[in-house]
Amino acid sequence: MSRFALVAAVSMLSLCAPSLAQSPPQCSVTFLGPAQSVSALSETGVVVGQANVGAATRAWVASAASPLALLPLPAGDQSSWALDVNEQGVIVGAVSVQISPEFQGRAAKWLPDGKGGYTVHELGKLPGHIGSVATALDNQGDIVGYSKTGMFRYAVLFSAPGGVLDLNPLGVFDPQAINDQRQMVDKQFKRLDLDTMIVESFPLPSGPPAYQAATGYAINELGQIAGTAVLASSTSCVYQAARHMDDFGWQLLSPCSSIANAHDINDLGDVLFKWNLIYNIVHLEGLGDFSPQQLVSPDAGPWSVLGSFNMDINDARQLAVIATDTSSGVTGAALLTPIGSPAADLGHAGPGPAQLAVFGDLSSGGHADLTLWGAPEAGLVFVAAGLTEAPTAFKGGTLVPVPILLLLPLATGPTGTAHATVPGGGGPLSIDLQAVFADASLPGGFGLSNAVRVDLLP
Repeated sequence: MSRFALVAAVSMLSLCAPSLAQSPPQCSVTFLGPAQSVSALSETGVVVGQANVGAATRAWVASAASPLALLPLPAGDQSSWALDVNEQGVIVGAVSVQISPEFQGRAAKWLPDGKGGYTVHELGKLPGHIGSVATALDNQGDIVGYSKTGMFRYAVLFSAPGGVLDLNPLGVFDPQAINDQRQMVDKQFKRLDLDTMIVESFPLPSGPPAYQAATGYAINELGQIAGTAVLASSTSCVYQAARHMDDFGWQLLSPCSSIANAHDINDLGDVLFKWNLIYNIVHLEGLGDFSPQQLVSPDAGPWSVLGSFNMDINDARQLAVIATDTSSGVTGAALLTPIGSPAADLGHAGPGPAQLAVFGDLSSGGHADLTLWGAPEAGLVFVAAGLTEAPTAFKGGTLVPVPILLLLPLATGPTGTAHATVPGGGGPLSIDLQAVFADASLPGGFGLSNAVRVDLLP
């Protein structure tokens, strides 16, 4: 393939920056099974949540390849919660002898047994306490949650070497989520680094209007936090869905209302938030704000996504939701998966945390979305393109497309993400892409993303 063909194909990237009003990506729907709520979706596509079994609440697990199955209980128990799942398939939550872990709950984890099932293990509680709940875990094995007396909850680290560790003296409360950097966010919008045991509090959004508090619910690998900003107001218009980024500060995602809440965020900066009783929004960074229903492909069938906090999103932009098949009336958990194929990940990321992904239909008439995240915020990056994979040392990292035949400039937004649309067709042609950018905070002064191979089709 000639250099001219490469330039003609790849230069179209610079002409196809997405607009905030563009059509949303379309998703297929996989029904997982009858359930009442979704709690978490892993990067590997495993979903956990709760279902009603008789009068009791039971934890379940499912994926596109494995239909919904109830998680086992310790002998004598009748209820459970599954609140989080990591990439190894470990699940955390709580079990109880009562009809719900809300009553006499005991923190628990479920480990895959290698045969398609799980074994349940209790995690303990603080001395003298009556119960506990594990709310979140990371891929390093850290498990956080709370231990409780009759009246109060105490934030704890269940996985501490010496047993359950009381985090209450650090001033944190109700752990909500933890990332693989071992950063935990609590409900007071505080961020605890488990490596240093240092707690960070963040200034409230600057007014006007004036704000009096913030609530944290989710944290991504870049330390960005999704939650709620609370206005100092005597009216019911008191909450705004919001996210916080270290260098940029606050971004308010919704108007004020009586229940606004941003409850999940992935590494791309995509945020799930609710605004009022009616509006559930999927904010796809660089693409726009959409209702979950807008993402369901017309070819998926008569699915209606229920508006609730029961949604979760991963870096592949899969969504775990509660949905109804309007033709049969069956309601339960479902997995929405963007239609298309991912570009092959060639690796070699770093220095820096930047990641590059291309996903979509690269045949004639189709298109794919190019997304870069983890780059410097509000800066300029260059996507290097070439026809040959020849990993070469560069500024402390590895440059894959060598020789570089084209550099395409892209601007990053306030979350350190950049986007472009890759038009399909013109193939067969394979193009290697890798983002390169100046970053004075890195030892060599440059950062590199992973490299990907884009296979254009006829």
